[in-house]
Amino acid sequence: MKRLARDERGISLPELLLSMVLMLIVLGATLTTFTNFESDSARAAARNESQDAVRRNLGQIARELRNLASPNATVPQAVERAAPADLVFQTVDPVWPGGATQNAGNVRRMRYCLASDAPARMWMQWQTWTSIDPPTVPADTACPGAGWTGQQVVAQGVTNGSRAVFTYNATQATAISAVNVDLFVDMDPLRPPGETRLRSGAFLRNQNRAPTAAFTVAAAAGKVTLNGSPSSDPEGQPLTYVWMVRVPSGAEKRLGEGITCECPTNATDFPSQRLDPNTLPYKVWLKVTDPGGLSAVSPEQDVTIS
Repeated sequence: MKRLARDERGISLPELLLSMVLMLIVLGATLTTFTNFESDSARAAARNESQDAVRRNLGQIARELRNLASPNATVPQAVERAAPADLVFQTVDPVWPGGATQNAGNVRRMRYCLASDAPARMWMQWQTWTSIDPPTVPADTACPGAGWTGQQVVAQGVTNGSRAVFTYNATQATAISAVNVDLFVDMDPLRPPGETRLRSGAFLRNQNRAPTAAFTVAAAAGKVTLNGSPSSDPEGQPLTYVWMVRVPSGAEKRLGEGITCECPTNATDFPSQRLDPNTLPYKVWLKVTDPGGLSAVSPEQDVTIS
């Protein structure tokens, strides 16, 4: 017993306490690693889910643009607002609302816009109606704005800033035939990885573009022949032609219709008074209109009577 009492083999209390402290440090570091891994995995899953949602919504925008509502005389073009962060257009609603409606084409108005908060959210708004003609575009340009039937967020964490969300192949709405969507998304700008760029686009196969008006003049003794065949329509649709003239007094008169106009210089329809070589040149121009109601007016040309 005395020998065992003098034996110093084993672990002393300070050593035991030190071992416990070291074990706690190791366990703490391990738990921290697992916690960070779990947090990173959750952020990555949220980022991937958000990007997948944005991709699906970009695909939806492209499908709606490809399915633009066929233009009519009331609304000759389906794209109604074409801004860098605000797009408004008419498309065909794939879901029939049911019940009585005069909107036989089941057309609805869609709006995609980028809010000004940071990181920004992209909103989708829509407007439906049951009348024959569509209502006017809501005047509120805020995003989201008032006057729409419904709305929802389609993209979060958008970091475009001053970079355009929508780009177009033309500056005039009536001439747009292609729309590109370019989104930069970062759900957590303070943590890596950086923003992701998601892009899509669509060719507007149903978009109606304005025609071009042009004509030639052939003056001969006794008549003037006007030929509007240089005019054209981007979609190859037939055009209607209206010929106009400004007589020396300044009055505007309608010459006639048709792709060509042969105007006898002594006829009362060329203008109302007889034309003769002693008059000043007459100003003649052509107005063409496509089946959708879009028109174009040619530059005036001088017509001198020989």
